[in-house]
Amino acid sequence: MLTTQHSQNLEPLKIALMGGTFDPVHTAHIQIAQRAYEALSLDTVFFIPNSQSPIKEQGPRASDAQRLAMLDLALKGYPKFAIDDLEIKRGGLSYAYETAEYFLERYPNSELFWIIGADQFEDLGRWRKIELLSKLLTFLVFKRKSKQLNPPDVPNLRFSPIELQLLEVSSSEIRAQYAKNRGSTGMLSEPVEAFILEQGLYKQNG
Repeated sequence: MLTTQHSQNLEPLKIALMGGTFDPVHTAHIQIAQRAYEALSLDTVFFIPNSQSPIKEQGPRASDAQRLAMLDLALKGYPKFAIDDLEIKRGGLSYAYETAEYFLERYPNSELFWIIGADQFEDLGRWRKIELLSKLLTFLVFKRKSKQLNPPDVPNLRFSPIELQLLEVSSSEIRAQYAKNRGSTGMLSEPVEAFILEQGLYKQNG
């Protein structure tokens, strides 16, 4: 896994950003990132845990440090994947356009992509300053083969659909399983699962 460096890099790169709560990071996150990396011949995929999603009423159950630790464990063995904690350090609501501007400042000669699921993509009209964001990058939209994609009415929108038979995994389902002391049933990497058990995460009284 790459470590993040915050100095400016003038080398032209193809960079994908993958935002999310990662509470916890699971196998589908890795599957999607790997497919995007291969499909676009990317240089790096950055995992960017948010501080607080504008579209979620509740914040993460795990602490910032715990979410970063789980990402670090999950991404070992993936040398082209990296973690950037800029949204956590920035605090408050996490807006994609601010994150995109930050990366284009760090990598001014690079081509920028944003990894997103089909449901989120179709709801892009609700995102803060979406017209600006759509000028800054191209969306990589993951969809099931059986699902028709309905692009939102957003000016300057650039996107590339990627079909993938996604694993039936969600972080909320994993948290619910741990609240019932049932474990993740293969939805997590072994190091992440061991960390959750060690920390006692997602228990009912947690």
